[in-house]
Amino acid sequence: MKKEDNNLKEFINTPVGKGILFFGFYFIFFIFVFIFIKTGGNHLTKADEYEKGNTQSFYVGSLESNNYGFTYTVTIDQIQYVYSGIRNQNTMSFVYNNQNYYYHNGKYYRHDIEWVECDNPIIYSEFLDVPNIISLLGSASYDSNTYYESGKINYSYLLSSNTINSIVYGINSDYFEEPNSVVIGIDEDSELNQILFHLDSFGMLNNISTKTFRITIEYDKFGEIKEIDNPIG
Repeated sequence: MKKEDNNLKEFINTPVGKGILFFGFYFIFFIFVFIFIKTGGNHLTKADEYEKGNTQSFYVGSLESNNYGFTYTVTIDQIQYVYSGIRNQNTMSFVYNNQNYYYHNGKYYRHDIEWVECDNPIIYSEFLDVPNIISLLGSASYDSNTYYESGKINYSYLLSSNTINSIVYGINSDYFEEPNSVVIGIDEDSELNQILFHLDSFGMLNNISTKTFRITIEYDKFGEIKEIDNPIG
């Protein structure tokens, strides 16, 4: 045994032995790294799903519950439109321009002296529509993410105006453009809390704006909204 040990030490000290030892070490090292990536990164499933474009699995459950508080802000150049309210299924109660509104099963009502039926006051409400949001984000291309010390994460996606026209409006356009972007905000509890549509390109191509077209949706109170009283009677 001692003779064999001596022979092994002599072989290791040769150029051939040193080369085998060197490459053998890195071969084992890279096998270990590969195994770690495959098994030790399972806790990153949510981020991985975003990078693969599987945006729906991350927050769709919260949105599809149709039970949440929201602030919907539309910016067209220098003008802002802000709607703030709550939703429970097919019913919404919200405030816009210091007036109270009520929505139920496709109809809108505004409170003046009394409640009266009115046109939809929410501009570009198609971007507040959950099925549209899901379809748009499911068709967007992953771009990047930003991690914050608080635990918040922003996921950025690219979205073409042609895709928006097709999904939201059923229009087949063929624009050659700089893509729009969408940012998904996830809070420290891994809950969706914000969607930002940066639609400058879409706005200019569709004659909505001359420079800036932005839509921000902030969410909270998922699953906490009680039944909304019907003020119409």
